[in-house]
Amino acid sequence: MEEFVIRRGDVTFEPSSYQKDILKFAKYGDGNCFIEACAGASKTTMLENIMYVLPETHKKLFIAFNKSIAEEMKNRISGVDNVKICTYHSLAFDILKENFQGFNFNVDVDKYKRYLRENILNITSYGEIDSLGINKNTYLINIIHLIEYARYYHKSHVIHIKNIAEQFNLIIQRDEPKVVQKILEWGKSDLSTIDYTDMIWLVNEYNLTTKKYLYNEILIDEAQDTSVMQKEMVE
Repeated sequence: MEEFVIRRGDVTFEPSSYQKDILKFAKYGDGNCFIEACAGASKTTMLENIMYVLPETHKKLFIAFNKSIAEEMKNRISGVDNVKICTYHSLAFDILKENFQGFNFNVDVDKYKRYLRENILNITSYGEIDSLGINKNTYLINIIHLIEYARYYHKSHVIHIKNIAEQFNLIIQRDEPKVVQKILEWGKSDLSTIDYTDMIWLVNEYNLTTKKYLYNEILIDEAQDTSVMQKEMVE
């Protein structure tokens, strides 16, 4: 019977029966594997060790939950061949640049806030709501939140945006879902600036494909926290 070990730096450990099953699946199995465990149970370490047992010739992608985890993992598996370690955002940005070659993407985290502020009277009913007893601040906050949430769920229809507002306990003041739909249409068409959420959302909105970023295995850290748009991009 093949012997597996758990490596962490220069130290090796005897794997538990569960860890042996995971490593055995990684090496010989087919399809998808989802590892569910409590906090502190070394899930990230298991992903590291999965990369050790995958064939050296296979192209492997490790998607980290954030930049610090990505940098840590790069140091931990420096000796493993054919591995790309990145975050969702950096992967998406690479795919955008592959598909829009020569286009200069400017990252602006305030892209949508700025557009709303500069076009508020043309795209919203902001100028009409004083007499309706509507809280203007809440109205604007709802719009900003829904622009973000709608992209997370990859939804742009008014009905779906209303459902998202209900899910997040946002009380619609007036026409926020219609405003969000308009702004998303603009956000998709105007690529002179993009924010970080755009990077992933636009890959899905444009249904972009990639020849450069294709892998035999994809490993996802903290998979339970992935958004709909992140899952769609990976698929």
